[in-house]
Amino acid sequence: MTRSFGLDDFARLVEVRDPQLSPDGRRVAVVLETVDEAANLLRRRLLVFDVARPGRRRTIATGSGKLGSPRWSPDGTRLAYLTDRRSKDGTAQLEVRVIAGRSGPPTRLTSFPMGVAAPAWSPDGEWLAFVAGGADRPGDEVPAVETDPKRRFVRVRGHRHRLEGAGHVGIGEPHAHLWIVPAAGGEARQVTGGPSDDGDPAWSPDGRSIAFLSDRSADRDRHFGGEAVHVVNVKSGRVRRLSPERTTASLPAWSPDGRSIAYLRSDSPNRLDGHHNRLWVVSVRSGDETCWSAGEDRSVGTRPGGYTTPSRPVWAADSSAIVGILADAGTAQLARFTPGRVERLTDDAAVIEEIASDRSGGRAVLLRTDPVTPSELWSWEQGGAPRRLAGFNDDLIAVAAPRRPARRTVARPDGLRVDGWLTVPGVPRGRRLHPLVVSVHGGPHNAFGERFGEDLQLLVAAGYAVLQVNPRGSGSYDESFARAVVGDWGGADFEDILAMLDDALADRSLRLDPGRVAITGGSYGGFMACWAITQTDRFAVAIAGAPIVNFESEYGTADIGPTWFEREQLGTPWADRERYAARSAIRLVERVRTPLLLYHGEADLRCPIEQSEQFFSALVALGREVELVRVPAEGHVLPSDASPVHRRMTREVILEWFGRYLKPGA
Repeated sequence: MTRSFGLDDFARLVEVRDPQLSPDGRRVAVVLETVDEAANLLRRRLLVFDVARPGRRRTIATGSGKLGSPRWSPDGTRLAYLTDRRSKDGTAQLEVRVIAGRSGPPTRLTSFPMGVAAPAWSPDGEWLAFVAGGADRPGDEVPAVETDPKRRFVRVRGHRHRLEGAGHVGIGEPHAHLWIVPAAGGEARQVTGGPSDDGDPAWSPDGRSIAFLSDRSADRDRHFGGEAVHVVNVKSGRVRRLSPERTTASLPAWSPDGRSIAYLRSDSPNRLDGHHNRLWVVSVRSGDETCWSAGEDRSVGTRPGGYTTPSRPVWAADSSAIVGILADAGTAQLARFTPGRVERLTDDAAVIEEIASDRSGGRAVLLRTDPVTPSELWSWEQGGAPRRLAGFNDDLIAVAAPRRPARRTVARPDGLRVDGWLTVPGVPRGRRLHPLVVSVHGGPHNAFGERFGEDLQLLVAAGYAVLQVNPRGSGSYDESFARAVVGDWGGADFEDILAMLDDALADRSLRLDPGRVAITGGSYGGFMACWAITQTDRFAVAIAGAPIVNFESEYGTADIGPTWFEREQLGTPWADRERYAARSAIRLVERVRTPLLLYHGEADLRCPIEQSEQFFSALVALGREVELVRVPAEGHVLPSDASPVHRRMTREVILEWFGRYLKPGA
């Protein structure tokens, strides 16, 4: 017997993360995450199993939400990973465990006060590179960071002093740099230095160099992104830059012959601003570059619901081709790239989120999701179609019975076509109609699409039809569509949402109730929910998570206010005060008559909680119906990235608020 997806199912859902295929293609390492609501913890397990026998699984390590980043040694006998096991301060440190034969306990390789990240094996298996805080000059003592907030004193002099999820960085505190450590254990050595942050190390096939990303430009303080591909000589420490500054590079991958590096690049010093990621290949010797995706007006390496994949481009063994992920109209497909040609290898109503290959590049494991299936493992071989490898959520999905969204498209007067997905609970009884929730994604350059949404399924199970809309500005379409919202938040994008809503309500066969319509969203979606109720009274209720309601204060208080947000709004607030004011919902707050629920993490640096506080205080003073849920110690992405207790409590409040005004089942 099946039932609807409910709040308790979030604790049963298994999140599959970071699959890695062994060099010989025979084994998979993968991290599984579950929620322990009683302990208010995330639990993770690192598993290894044979591709031929996926049901026989071996647990390599267990831990908290910091267990992850498994990486196979080149000979496939050892596995490196990050864990906070035995870390008194709860930081992630690097361990190596022998997998072949009878393995003993893991070897702890690092003990850095602020933790480490991004492990990468040298080709000979003798060394591991990683990222950790370092001194400006390699060899100098790494500056200490005071962790007691009542003793810490943070001095700053530039924009890059805070970052969502990381906190604040003061003058003289360590930057992220590349280190190497013997895989058998020993003293770590800092490889890169300077007053900038380095990351994403990738070893050259000969083991002499490491490619990495860094923004070392003179105006890096004006960038949210801006990383370029650099190469450092491991022995001498000499660094060369290979890709242009004032663009944003990601995911460098060496060709097997060592002559080239493939990477993704968007033509902007800001990431996540609607510019496409394109696939570039640069000659290590000459620095000459070629764009391998120049003829394709879709973004490479991006995915609906998750922006950029963490997976590097996959080279063919002879360095002649590359396999990667290509976003396309709410989906993400496998594609094969050669100079001047892009060949789609899949064409499914699904989203491929990650890919990891063997040493040949001809076999891979995929992380794949579709509207009724959470992310699961699939396998793929060159020349064939992907096939399902394992289903860690099969038992849950067999019982919880998710509903499948129906794709809809609306033509706009200017010739653009806007996609949406409508999910309905079923056929209502008698003359009853479905209450409808209009959902707006974040970004604004993110996208809805053909992927599983647990919060969507929760609302549908509670009796609501849900309409997800990809208005102009959304990713996975052509670049002009994604960039059409820049400088026009709340303009044509809002009209796209209303057009999709009107189209759905006009279809009498859907049995949607025009008198019980809500709007909701988080971040940019929260902005849109607040903006909408200053423009129209047609919504019976609204819920906004981490919204932006005052563009001017967002510029000055957000971690990316003076960088990303300035370019997104085409100027500064002092140079164009009217532009900033015109789309700030706080300026129109007196128009609001719609009951509004605001929820916001108190540790949010992306859209600080002062945004919700301003709107809430004004609405209270005006006598409007409003509530503010303050979520202590949580950041920007609520409820999905919060503690288990806060995840449940936030969702409970959302369901209660909708139920109060929409009355599902009535």
